[in-house]
Amino acid sequence: MKKLILFASLFMVCLATKAQDSAAASAMAAAAEKHVETVAAETAETENNETPKYWKVGGNVGLNFSQAAFKNWAAGGENTMALNAYLNLSADYKKDKVAWDNDLSLEYGMIYQANAEDYKFKKNVDKIDFSSKFGYQASKHLYYTVLADFKSQFANGYDYSESPRKFTSQFAAPAYVLISAGLDYKPVDCFSLYFSPATGKFTIVNRDTYEQDTLGNFISGNYQDKMLKELYGVEYNKKAKAEFGAYLKLKFTKDLCKNVNLSTKADFFTAYNESFGNIDVDWETIITMKINEFLSANLSVDVKYDDDVKTIDAEGNKHGAKIQVKELLGVGLVYKF
Repeated sequence: MKKLILFASLFMVCLATKAQDSAAASAMAAAAEKHVETVAAETAETENNETPKYWKVGGNVGLNFSQAAFKNWAAGGENTMALNAYLNLSADYKKDKVAWDNDLSLEYGMIYQANAEDYKFKKNVDKIDFSSKFGYQASKHLYYTVLADFKSQFANGYDYSESPRKFTSQFAAPAYVLISAGLDYKPVDCFSLYFSPATGKFTIVNRDTYEQDTLGNFISGNYQDKMLKELYGVEYNKKAKAEFGAYLKLKFTKDLCKNVNLSTKADFFTAYNESFGNIDVDWETIITMKINEFLSANLSVDVKYDDDVKTIDAEGNKHGAKIQVKELLGVGLVYKF
């Protein structure tokens, strides 16, 4: 009997001890859970109290390459190699009612033609394009905005369809500068529409100036420079042409699917003079198809029309403006940041 009472007492002690251990474990678990919740709340509060990032900076840099080679090819062909590099940068600022968008696009490329008798190396793409847009929010999607835009190229350009080749461009010859004030409509992040009824457009051809005799005849300066100024609608005794008019700018950038991005921007300008209604167009579209982290394919199409850019034949006769089209397709290395 004493043994039975002793056994029962030991059993009750074990149960009590186990109950105490379970209670302690439950208490520790509850305390740990409460601690985790406290840390998560403090972390969220810290993140919310961090200084917000007002600048959004990004871009991409790439190198495209294409090559064609022929040997004993019955149908004929020309050995060519093309290489072009590009850099696209954007820096956008947004704080309260202030928005400031900056875009820089640079591109340069050469093509090598092994079978060409002269000028084996030729420039095939050359671009400098900078735009800065500063706005103050007027309503949910509308901003009072001022804009500055600059377009030119790096190196000399030539028309090889004539012999000898004809000089057609260099840095700041031509260059296009736009300064305007208007309204910018941004309904979504990927699209903006800017309109300005007050825009100054300056066409610059930074070449030698010229002198005239009393009858207004051209008497000094390089004839090629004179033709270049006439090509872009600038008087041969001046370095720039100023126009005042209306301006519309569209910009759209969006991922069409997982690895395909579409970016397009278009500028439209018409001057308040006798040519009003003749619209200058500069429309650029780029489709980027990502193959892997560093390899991509790019298709770019540029369409331009400038009523001031006349065509001039070999005899020096001036003809009307024409639609200009440039298309490039390439595969190469790209780094996005």
